[in-house]
Order: sequence, then C-alpha cells, then structure tokens
Amino acid sequence: MNKNKEIKMACITAIIKDNKRFNVSKAYMLGELALAIDSSFQAGEVSGKALLDTIGDTLSPTQRGILLLRYNLALQHTGTRLQSYASIGEFFKLSNVRIHQIEAEALMILRQPANISRFSLREKDLKVRERIQKKDSSLDIKCLGLNRRLYYSLSFAGIETIADLKRMSNEDLLKIRNIGPKSIDEIRKKLEAFE
Repeated sequence: MNKNKEIKMACITAIIKDNKRFNVSKAYMLGELALAIDSSFQAGEVSGKALLDTIGDTLSPTQRGILLLRYNLALQHTGTRLQSYASIGEFFKLSNVRIHQIEAEALMILRQPANISRFSLREKDLKVRERIQKKDSSLDIKCLGLNRRLYYSLSFAGIETIADLKRMSNEDLLKIRNIGPKSIDEIRKKLEAFE
C-alpha cells in the first residue's frame, strides 16, 4: 500500500470514534459512508455502532441491503472498495440506475437532522438530539424525518416549525397541495414523539 493511501485510510478510519470496535476495513468503510452522508465529518465525530443502528432502524430492507453491500458492511464482504452497482444489481435483480437511485434515497434519509443526530457526535448535532429528546416544538420540521415530497409541500405552505404543524387540523392539512389522508397519517405518527 502506498503512503498516500495509508494516510487516506487512517484519516477516514479516524472519523469513526469507536473504530477499534471494528476491523480496519469495516471502520474504513463506515468512515466512507459517513462522508457520503456529510462530507464535513472530521476525526471522532461519528459513532460507527450508532450509524449501523440508524441504518437498521430507519431504512427499508432494500435500502439497508444496498447500502450494506455497496459499502462492504455486510458480514460476508470485506475490503475497502465500494461494490459496483452492477454486482449489487445482479443480487437484487435491479438495474444499475435503480440501485444508484435507491442508494441516493437512503443517503437522503440518513442526512435528515433527526437521523444524523443519532450517530453524529458533533456538538451541533448533539444539541439537536437533546432538543428532540426534550420534545422541543420550536425545531424545524426537517427534524421529523418526513419524506421529501411531504417536507417540501409543508415548507411551500409556510409551515416551518413543529409547533406550526401541531397547530394545524387535519382539514387544514388536506387543503395543502399534495397532502392526502396517508400524508396526514405519516405527519400525525411523526408528531407523536413531540406530544
């Protein structure tokens, strides 16, 4: 291994605070995944265990499987190279393009403040986690982890905070473009954490 690659590997592995818990290649790939989620992470700012737990709790089985395979985090895979979309596509019987789309969707979900605060050890993310635990309704609706379409519909309607959303009746929500009964069910379920 050349010196530059060793340095890169050490830097990326160091992003994972609990990197000693994993073998070197797994810690490195967790660091790569953390950087794909947010490229501003620095040494010791991510809990690898919490990142894996967040992936397990928040992503669909397909999204989870694709990320674990892509970043060699599945048990049967080792190494420090991303798996190709083609090889993952063969496994899932999906096209390369669809695998790429699902990976992008999964990364988008992990970037949501409610999710990133679960595995990030940065002070700003810890403050968000603390505010979520205290059920602070002045948080931005991004912290609810709503799907992108629903988030943009609410934002376009001028709803910025969880408190704004809690004040709205189901009838008011139905008047907003692209919001129907299923969307209201999702909103109400997410708001339960702030009751």
